[in-house]
Amino acid sequence: MPSPQLRLDTLAAMAAELRSLGPASFLYADGDVLFAHADRRLQPLQGQVAAPALYRLECPAEDSLALLRDCQLPDPATAQRMILLISVPLTDEENTKMTFSVNARRVDAHGSKANYKSAEITLDTDLAGRPDAFNPAELLLAACRIKGIERVTPILKFELRGVEVRLHGVRQDVPPRMESIDI
Repeated sequence: MPSPQLRLDTLAAMAAELRSLGPASFLYADGDVLFAHADRRLQPLQGQVAAPALYRLECPAEDSLALLRDCQLPDPATAQRMILLISVPLTDEENTKMTFSVNARRVDAHGSKANYKSAEITLDTDLAGRPDAFNPAELLLAACRIKGIERVTPILKFELRGVEVRLHGVRQDVPPRMESIDI
């Protein structure tokens, strides 16, 4: 059997051809791997063809309040992860999106300031780097994981004595993107 990457590459090429004909989403299972391709679909509220075509929900999901509240957490010894691929949100709650408005301004060639609510943080935007501030990738790595832990803790009725998260990320320069994040 071809490698999963070769199978994915083949399906990606087929999906690109299908997208040229119009919205195309499909599930394909070959007995080893389930592939899900989600392009676009008619969005009833907007009356337009747009993404997303599928919503991916995990249960239990560590960072989804709605799913954790509605799914019963099974015995850890027999727990199985369930992934739902659905074409429309199950409730209005899953379709609600959090929005953020952050103001960031360049102070000088060595740094910037970002403000949200009453908080202010110095950002390392110096091309040479600076040791007294987080650069955007470091800030993303540190904040996201701990925030996820804080969100799920009250739902699980779990008390923390402390949290330490060690993350490692690799950023590629061209085009700029996080290539990998290891937890």
